[in-house]
Amino acid sequence: MINTIIFDMDGVICDTQKIHSKLDSKILGELGVKISPRKITNIFAGVKPEVYYAYLLNNKISKNELDKIIKLRWSRINSIAKREAKLMPGIKKLLRDLKNAGFKTAIASSSIKDFVCIILNKFDIKKYFNIVITGSEIKSSKPDPEIFIKAAKALKSRHSDCLVIEDGINGMYGAKKAKMHCIGLSNLSKDKIPTNYRVRKISQITIRYIESIK
Repeated sequence: MINTIIFDMDGVICDTQKIHSKLDSKILGELGVKISPRKITNIFAGVKPEVYYAYLLNNKISKNELDKIIKLRWSRINSIAKREAKLMPGIKKLLRDLKNAGFKTAIASSSIKDFVCIILNKFDIKKYFNIVITGSEIKSSKPDPEIFIKAAKALKSRHSDCLVIEDGINGMYGAKKAKMHCIGLSNLSKDKIPTNYRVRKISQITIRYIESIK
C-alpha cells in the first residue's frame, strides 16, 4: 500500500522548470548552442545542468570553464526565482491533505540545495516534507534512480510503497528503474510517457486517487 509520496520540485511543486529552461536556452545560445526552452524541458528536465551543458557543448570547454558557467547560472536562477517563482496550482492543498492523512513525504530534486531552500522558504512549505534530497547530495542525476532510492531509504519505505510525482521524462524513467509507482504530470499523451498514471494538473491528484493505485 502506498504510504510515501516523493515529489520532484521544478514543474511539480513550483513553476520553476520554465525559469530553468528559459535561462538555459539564453546561456547556451550565447555559447553557440541554439536550443529552445521547450526542447530543454522535454529532453533534459531532471538532469543536472552540468551534465547536459557538457553534452550540448560536446565537451568543448574545460571543466573549470564549465564550473564557472554553472555557478553563474545558479546565481542567476536563484535571483530570478526569488522574484518570479510561483507554486503550482493545487500543490499546497495536496501537501496539507497528505500531511493530515499521515503520508510520509519527500522532495527529490536535481536542483542544488541552495535553490531548493529558496523555494521552501519563499513559500513556507518545508514543514510538509519529512526529508529533502537535492542534486547537491547525489552523484548521478535522473534518469538514474539514485535520488529516489536514497529518499526511500531515508524514510525506511519499501520501494513498492512509494509513489513519485514527476513532470520530467527522465524522472519518470528514474522512478520506474527504482520500481516505484509514478504519476506523470504531463500534457503529453499516455503513450509518450513511461508511467501508467498521468494527470494534467496537480488538483487531479487526491488521497482517493492515490489509494486507487495498485
